[in-house]
Parts: sequence; C-alpha cells; structure tokens
Amino acid sequence: MKIIHYTLGNPPFRSGGLTKYAYDLISKQCDDGNDISILFPGAINRSKMFIKKNKSYKKIKVYEILNPLPVPVMRGIKAPKDFMKSGNISVYNDFFSLMKPDILHIHTLMGVHEELLIAAKRNNVKVIFTSHDYFGICPKVNLFNYEDKVCEDFNDGLSCVKCNKNAPSTKKIQRTQSKTYRLIKSLKILDRYKSKLKLLYSKKFVINNINSKHNIDYTKYAVEYVHLREYYKKLLSNVDVFHFNSTTARDVYSKYINPSKSKIIPVTNSDISKKPWNNYLNLMINSKVKFGFIGPKGDFKGLPILLKNLQNVLERGYNNWELNIFGCSGESTENVKYHGNFDPKDIDTIFENIDLLVVPSIWKETFGFTGLEALVRGIPVVISENVGMKDILEYNKKLIFRINDLEELIISILKDPTKINDWAAGIQLSEEIYFDNHSLEIKKLYEEVLNNNETN
Repeated sequence: MKIIHYTLGNPPFRSGGLTKYAYDLISKQCDDGNDISILFPGAINRSKMFIKKNKSYKKIKVYEILNPLPVPVMRGIKAPKDFMKSGNISVYNDFFSLMKPDILHIHTLMGVHEELLIAAKRNNVKVIFTSHDYFGICPKVNLFNYEDKVCEDFNDGLSCVKCNKNAPSTKKIQRTQSKTYRLIKSLKILDRYKSKLKLLYSKKFVINNINSKHNIDYTKYAVEYVHLREYYKKLLSNVDVFHFNSTTARDVYSKYINPSKSKIIPVTNSDISKKPWNNYLNLMINSKVKFGFIGPKGDFKGLPILLKNLQNVLERGYNNWELNIFGCSGESTENVKYHGNFDPKDIDTIFENIDLLVVPSIWKETFGFTGLEALVRGIPVVISENVGMKDILEYNKKLIFRINDLEELIISILKDPTKINDWAAGIQLSEEIYFDNHSLEIKKLYEEVLNNNETN
C-alpha cells in the first residue's frame, strides 16, 4: 500500500504525542513493507509554492511543502487571513500524479491548504484524518478559553479575539518554520534559553496585542475568526474517514461538523509494551500515598485544581500523602514535590515514585498518553471525565471522576489506601493498546475506505 502521512515535521524539530504517534505508525508501516512517504509544512519565503524532496528519514521518503500556510502550534492566531490563503492546486495535482498514493493520512490541519485535499480527491486518493487536537475548530487547539473554561460558545468569533490577543505575529510564526530555526532546534541550542525567550515573547505580545488599541471594533476582528472556522470546516468536508482517538474527540468534533464516516480507535505508541513490570503495590491502611501528576502547569491540564483540592484535604486533617509533579517546575513543600522537566527515557524511574496517577484535565483532552503509560506499568489511574483515555477505563468507572468530586475522591483514598492495591490488581488492558495490534487496526481502516465499506 502507498501511504503519504502529513504531519508537522521530523523529530527532533517536532515533538510531543502527535509526532511520537505519527512516526511510530510510519515506522511500523514501513517495516511491514508499505511504501511510505512523509509530507510536512516547511519554510515560508517570497518564492512560489512548491514541494521538494528532502533527505530520507530512516529510509522513509520525506517531502517538504515550501510556502505552506503558517504553523502556530499552540500559540494561537493573530491574523486569521494569513491562515486561509490559497495554495497552488497544480503543485498538489502534480505531486499526487507523480506519487500515486492510495492513502493520504493527515495528522494535523496546521499548514494545510484546502487545495491539498481537493487535489487528493481529484486524484482518487482516500483521505484519513486522525483527531489529535481541535485545531481548525480552535486556533489554540484545545477549546479552552481565556476564562480558563471549556469553550462552549465562541460568541461569533469574539471569544477567539480575546483568546488569541497575545498570539505571536504571523512573521514570528513563519520564522519558526525556517530551515535555520529547524537546524538550531535540532542541535538543542535553544534549550538553555527557552525560559528567557518565553518571558521575552510574552512581554512583547502583551505590549503589541490588540487590547493596546483604544476604541477598537472587536466585531471587525471577530468575523475573521468566523471565516477561519468555516474555512477549516470546509476543508474537513473533504475527509473520507475520521479516525477519532476517543469518544471525547468524536463528541466534540460532532458539535461542529458532520463526519459521515468515522471510527474510534484509541491511539498508542511503540513504548506501550507487555514488559513484565515488577511493580507490586502493597499499601497499608496507614500508608502515605504517593500521588503523581505528569504534565505542564497550564490550567487546562488541571494541576491548579489538583493542588487546590489537596490543600483543602490537608486543611481537613489528612496528611498521609505527597504529590510528585513531573513536567514542570515550582516551589516544593512538605507534601508537594516538583521534579521539573524530564527525559522520556526516564519514565520508568518516574513511575517508581507514584502509587496512583491523577489526570485532572479540564479541557476535553482527545486522549492522554500518560494514563496509558501508567497502566502498562501496573500503576492505577484516576482520570477526569474530560479525558479521552477514560474509554480504556470502562472496566472500572469508579476511576473516572467529575472535577467537582475530586476532593471527596482523594479523601476516600486516604481513608483506605489499600483500595489502590485493588485497583492495580484489577487493571484490564485490551490487546488493541499494543502498537502491533493498533497498526493492524489502522490497516483495516485503510482497507475499509479503499473498498468503500461503511465504518462505524
């Protein structure tokens, strides 16, 4: 089978769950004898749009779109018009005519011209879209608004104006797509200056945001965000099959579009394996519980809510706990320990410091890999009802909580820590979460769309 994967770019320039999943799938499909190519949005300059072949990545052909649309990642969009410009459909037609792929598998809408999908349809290439986030519906990808709440109504674009007021300019975004920037990032030169750069940019954005202007007509800006959402909804109408990675992702997308064909297949990655983890929990009734949180500080991930609930628990006299936080920095206390950023290769060591992983996300998280990484190591998880990975925990719905119930859940655990042992012993994992089986499910999805079979 000939498959083109459209993704953000090669590691280490791009990282995160989306990139990890896409490249694990690409590598597996290549190993299985498929003809695989990667297409990604590259540099933007003043020349014409074209597609060039780059150096192969681990024997996989790589193609770069020169002068695609900008790629904002999670930084937001200040000038929507710059993200709706037309691409040269002849370039895409020629590309598909040359490559003759069976499948175009899209992992993100960032940088995508509508003409890419139109040309795919004209050349009888089937289009699969995997729902890693909500970009296209939401310029900041997570539908989490400026009030630190789930965005249920973008108020005809006015909410987008407020959410994106500190977004970088299009030129700043374009610079991060340059070949020079990719080289610098691949050499990890920026790592030592990352925090300073964030501080510098945040100050600049506040100074230059639209709120610095007086008597501004917000509706003028709002309508541009309405047009932007309509642009991406029209683009998604060219998708043949939606691969939703959870019921959460399906339900959110279905509020905005009508996916005629779709299938829910939980995502995973090559690190999820059947290794014999010797991690037997033996908590006693008076044990000190080691809660764990893995992720950034952002409100959307729920760390502030978790900390607030634990403080309430402490004030109610429950002190038999500690919270180990990995992935961000802060001021540690007797009960709360910040461990900072970590290397993914140290994940086993991290879980040795956790009895129970808490995933308190407030945003409608499409999946949530950290929960799966805990379960395969024998570490139980309690998870917010907002997180897509809750589908994996259907065997014990007591592990799925509403945010408003988190404090009482924590107290019930601290009253009897032995229940964590029972949750660990009762972990049930489907064979589909292991990557070899997952890649077979994706293969079946491809075959279904190529054979015009109906999906669920």
